Amino acid sequence: MFNPSLREHGKDKIVYSTSLAFRIVFLVMAVFILVSVISASDGPLLSRFNGISFFIILICLFAALYLERWIFDRKTNSFERNLGILFLYSKKRMPLDTLRKVVLFEPGMKYTDRPKYSRWMARKAALLAIVDEAGVFYKLDMVKGGAVGQGRRIAETLSMFCGIPLEDKTADISEDLM
Repeated sequence: MFNPSLREHGKDKIVYSTSLAFRIVFLVMAVFILVSVISASDGPLLSRFNGISFFIILICLFAALYLERWIFDRKTNSFERNLGILFLYSKKRMPLDTLRKVVLFEPGMKYTDRPKYSRWMARKAALLAIVDEAGVFYKLDMVKGGAVGQGRRIAETLSMFCGIPLEDKTADISEDLM
C-alpha cells in the first residue's frame, strides 16, 4: 500500500513511483494535527502552535509532496529518475539501452545465515536495483517482509519491459511470505 507502485502508461512506458496512498496518509496526518492545534484552545492563532507541532506538520507536508519516480520509456529510449518535491525535483536521464540487468538481492548478511534470535526480530528484506553498462547500481526500492514477493514481480516486469536479464539473488527467502 505504501510501497512505490509500478504503472503502465501505454505499451512503451512504465513508471515506478511513490504511491498515492503514501501521500494521502501524510496529508491527512498534517491536516489532523493542524485542526487539533487550531481547536485546542482559545487565544491568538499563532500562539496555539508550538515548535513541535509546527515541525511535525512540516515533515508531514514534505512527505506528502515527496517524489521518487523512475520512468522507463522505450519510445524515447530513456531511463529517467526524478527525485525531490512534487513540483521541484532533480532529473537524471540516460538511454534505456545502457541498462544491463535488474537485480534483486538481500543486503548485508543473508536472512538464513543470521543467528536464530536475530531472524526472530528482523524481517526478510531485498533490494531492487537496476545496473547500467558502467556497473552503476540504481537503487529503486527496499522491500521487506511480505512485500518481497511483490518486489520480485516488479523486477520481473522491469526485466521483460527493458529486455534485460533479471538476477534474482533472493532464492533463500522462502515463498511462504510472498
